[in-house]
Amino acid sequence: MSSKTKAVRSIEYKVRMEVDGIVNFDKLENQKDAWNKMAYKFGSGMFKITTNNVVLGKAIYKMDGNGEIVERVPMIAYDCLRNNMFAEEMHQQMPAAMLSDDLLKFRLSHPANLERGHLFPERQLKHTGPLKIANAYCVGDEKGNMPFPTVAINSTSEPKSGVLQAGSTSDSTSEASLFAREVRGHAFYETEGYLDLRELQFISLSEAHDRLYCPSDWATDVGNMLGEHLGSKVPPPQFYQKKFDICGIPEWGILLTSEQVKFLAYDAFKRVARINIYKNTGRAKTIGVQVKFVYDPIEDMVASDCDDESKWIDVKSNTCKFNVNFLDNIDFAVGYDLPNQDKAKDTYQLVVKKAQETNEKDVEKNIKKKEEKEKKDKEKKEKKATKLVADTTKQ
Repeated sequence: MSSKTKAVRSIEYKVRMEVDGIVNFDKLENQKDAWNKMAYKFGSGMFKITTNNVVLGKAIYKMDGNGEIVERVPMIAYDCLRNNMFAEEMHQQMPAAMLSDDLLKFRLSHPANLERGHLFPERQLKHTGPLKIANAYCVGDEKGNMPFPTVAINSTSEPKSGVLQAGSTSDSTSEASLFAREVRGHAFYETEGYLDLRELQFISLSEAHDRLYCPSDWATDVGNMLGEHLGSKVPPPQFYQKKFDICGIPEWGILLTSEQVKFLAYDAFKRVARINIYKNTGRAKTIGVQVKFVYDPIEDMVASDCDDESKWIDVKSNTCKFNVNFLDNIDFAVGYDLPNQDKAKDTYQLVVKKAQETNEKDVEKNIKKKEEKEKKDKEKKEKKATKLVADTTKQ
């Protein structure tokens, strides 16, 4: 059977980006150590500093056996890329959504939330985003340039000479420190990722699994609002059995139709294709996207010819603005079976009951431990007070 007649399990993709300057900076606590290690290794007018008054772009550092830097590769972190992909609908995390059931339902019913995922521990809600993306690394010769440091006056002291520079120092004992900002030019970056179709097609309403998308009594409201976004009615919840699952625990949830999954997959790759990060210090944008349909994990991901260029399809390139037909005539594999509903319900209710009993025992155990600890602390304090009184009396 040829791969064309099989159903797609997941979709891998590769992204090429054009970058000018820096759009993603390293953590403040990493600046000083990274600068000093590079100063020791590469020299070039760099010398060691004692403050964090340095601004370096995000990079990966390759070390030798002695812990010394042998190469520094500029990068853009995956969370920076992902935030930009969903910036239009989720320009911030909106923690206030948890304070209102209506606001939270509105968020959970949006396709962007299905693609990105969420974690609300206060509500015990969890959904791992099916759209994955890795860090983007520079593939050219552009490695960044650290200019000679300039004097930066400490903001807590009166400047004696020089020009006040941007930046701050944690060293409050000195009046001035050295400040430097990394400069990067034009370069190309590459990254990759995949879309997990089995996770994309299912909305879990199960309390027995560690991925409760929303409370089961919200299924009707969330499903109706989601259906408006998808353009078709969302199927009602049922018990499903995930294929290849060794636990065999039925899961209560919603299995989206093939057309709805295709809608979400198309929307996900539009987000990848339109990555466009603007910062005062630089810009990064997608200039090329290629996808590969994974029909068989062995043949398409492990076999010796799995990276054959003929298996990759251009979704966006210099000659193709965006291929709107790349999902046409593609069948998606269904990752769930529909078991006998009565038997599945009995098994599910038994698992939930046992889990609740275990949780209650754990809560009682933790309460007992807390009470015992408080009792021991109280006895310890009383003994210490008695001893102090006895010592005072002797004196």
